[in-house]
This record gives sequence, C-alpha cells and structure tokens, in this order.
Amino acid sequence: MVQGSARGVDALLTSRRMQVYPACLLSIGIVLYIASIAAGTMPFDVFGHPIAIDLSNRLTAGSMVLNGDVQHLYDLPHQIAVQKALLGGDHPEFLDVFISPPFVAYAYAPLASLPYFAAAVAWTGLTIALLILDVHLLWPLVPRLQQHRFRTVLVVMLSSWPVLELITDGQDSAISLLILIVSLRLLLAGRDLGAGAVLGLGLFKPQLYLLMPLLLFLQRRWSALAGWLAVGLILAVASIAAVGSGGVQSYVRVVTSDALRQAIFATLNWKMQSLLSLNEALMGQQPTAFVVGVTLAVDVLPMWFFVQAARTVANNAQSFTLLYALAIVASAIVSPYFFMYDCVILLLPSVVLLDHSPKETRVRLSLTAVYALTWTAPLRYLVFGHLPWPGPLVSAPWTVLPLIFLAWTSYRSIIQDNRRLGATDPTVTA
Repeated sequence: MVQGSARGVDALLTSRRMQVYPACLLSIGIVLYIASIAAGTMPFDVFGHPIAIDLSNRLTAGSMVLNGDVQHLYDLPHQIAVQKALLGGDHPEFLDVFISPPFVAYAYAPLASLPYFAAAVAWTGLTIALLILDVHLLWPLVPRLQQHRFRTVLVVMLSSWPVLELITDGQDSAISLLILIVSLRLLLAGRDLGAGAVLGLGLFKPQLYLLMPLLLFLQRRWSALAGWLAVGLILAVASIAAVGSGGVQSYVRVVTSDALRQAIFATLNWKMQSLLSLNEALMGQQPTAFVVGVTLAVDVLPMWFFVQAARTVANNAQSFTLLYALAIVASAIVSPYFFMYDCVILLLPSVVLLDHSPKETRVRLSLTAVYALTWTAPLRYLVFGHLPWPGPLVSAPWTVLPLIFLAWTSYRSIIQDNRRLGATDPTVTA
C-alpha cells in the first residue's frame, strides 16, 4: 500500500507540473518580497529589518576595512556604531553581528563604498547571476537530466525556498555552491591542485565543507589536499595580520560565546536544517551535553555511509561524482550550523542523484520532500513555533530525514556502481 501511494505521488510529478508549479511559487516569492520592500521605509522593509538583512553585517565589516579600523572588527560596540552609520542614524535598535573570518571583510569592501540600497541591489543581481552560472556549470555533468530543458531545471532551483531566502537575506550561499561545482569539475578533469585551492576558499564558511578535506585524504588526492592546505594557510596568515592577536582573541570569544548560541537557538533554530537542530526541537531544550551526545551518536550513520564509500570507491568519474555528492549531503547533516539558505548547496547532490537514477521513485520523492519541507518551514514556524512544547515539533527541521535517506541512497549507488563498473580512469573533460 505504501509503495502504491508513493508511485501515485510520483506520477503527479509530470514534466508539465514541474514547469508550472515552481514558476507559480517563484512568482509568489517575488511578489511577497517586493511588497515587503515597498511597504517599508528605505533601507528597511515592512518588518523593520534592513533589506538583504545579512548583507548589513558584511557591509559593516567592509566599511571598517575602508575606514582603516579592521583591528576592531569583532568589537561589538564598534560594529553597532559603524552599522548605524551605514544604515542611517534613525533606525531600529538592531545589530546583525559579523562573525565570518577576518579575510571575508576585505571581499565586501568594494560594495561597502556604495550607499546601502545600491549595494543591496548590486549584491542581489550578482547572487542571481551566480545561481544561473552554477546551473550552467553543472549542466555538462548531468547528461541524462538534459532531456529536460535547462530553463525548467533553473526555474525549479530558483523557486525553492532556500534560494528565495538566500536572495532576500542577502546571503552568500551562491558562492558556496560555485566553489563546490568548480572544484568538482577540476577534480574530474584531473586538475587536483587547482581543485584543492578552490575548495580552500570555502573556509569563509567552513561548516559547509566539513568532509571535503577528509574526502581528499581518503581518496589519496594529495595534490588537492596540498592546494587546500596552502590556501587555508594563506587565508589564516592574512587574517591574523589584518586583525592582530587581539582581534583573533575577540573573534574566538564571539563565535564561541554562549550568548551567540542561545540567540541562534531562541530565534533561528527553525531555520537550521542540521541533525543537531532537529534533536534540539525534539527534546525541547538547548544544546546540552545530552542533546549533543545524542546528535553525535546519530551522526555516525551518515558519516559511516561516507567513510565506507570513500574507502571503497572505484576510480571512475561516475562513482566519484556520487561520492562528492554524498560528502555534501553528509556535511549538511552533521554540520552544527546549516541554515535554510545554505541548503542551496544541495542543488549539486540533487541533480547528480536525479541524473544517476532518473527512474528511482524514492529519490524523486525524497527530493520533493526536501523541497516541500523547506517551502513550508516559515508557515509551520509562524503557526506552531511559538506554542508550548510539543507544538514546535511541527515546525522542526524534518528536512534532515530525507537527507539521511539520500545519503544512504548515494552510498548504495556508489557500492553498486563499483561492483558493476570496476576501476576506470577517474578523469573526464567537464
């Protein structure tokens, strides 16, 4: 009966519906975003938040670089003063704290030279362009998926809630996805040193790349690992030189503070899609030692999938691409901070799995579940998130469950491909 129901749901995912429904959802998202801006007072939206809210902390850091006071980058009172000047003196009491590594501040210095609204518009345009580029670079790697139009895949991606939140929040996950795609293409082309160097740039958001160094190690990609280490060392030295030892100490205090963790749990836990955030919601408490212990115990499952696959994978391009996809999914599951907009990086494993198993009902339904759960997350939180426990269970990040299934599916596919194909040349022209 369950299989029959699954086939019935899967039958609804026709090519026509996959074009029309995402286009409608994308239109709804655009209209709501424009309406929230139009009803606000520049540069704030109707909710009193800065447009592209998370961009404000990066522009604050960029402004400090331009002003020559980068050594005070993690001085929170100083951040408040700079951010007030950036957004205008008369604005709500608000601080979006900059907690990225120091070198990130320099990347936003050019944008910080613009008025805030102009910078937000420019960043939004750049983000959309990067998303289109991401799909374009992925397209040659998924030949079976090319039976569908490029435009269809692009609209489905753009209509997903993580992408809409990425754009409206002014986040940078489009860059994270670009790094992963470019690195994969370089690895498949046998250009390991360059691939590792590009992956090293991912240290601007290290929580999204947790398993990538381990992947390179287990696959004995020594040149790639050397490239990753070299770039990491350069960025670390540059950051220390920029902020000094005092700035490094301030940075460590900020990112490890109880206040930061409590603020994330109290207001943003529903936006996170990792196993730790699901366990917090299920147990109705902050990340105590017990919650962390349970999380680590369950984390063993996707980690086992990944390590076993990485140790036994044959040297062929198809299996390596699946392994790379598995590393991304497993990193998302075990990451302590994996926000909704970070789910944009799941585009890579999604299209890889669809291309590998185009007729696999369970894969399509799992990806549909991820799409639906992320799209309904804000509504579920709005209705149930503020109720006494166990009401918030409805708004919990259940996305983790289909992600665990996709990790298992990737592992199974890798093992089956190895048995069927054996070892071949891992290099292809992407």
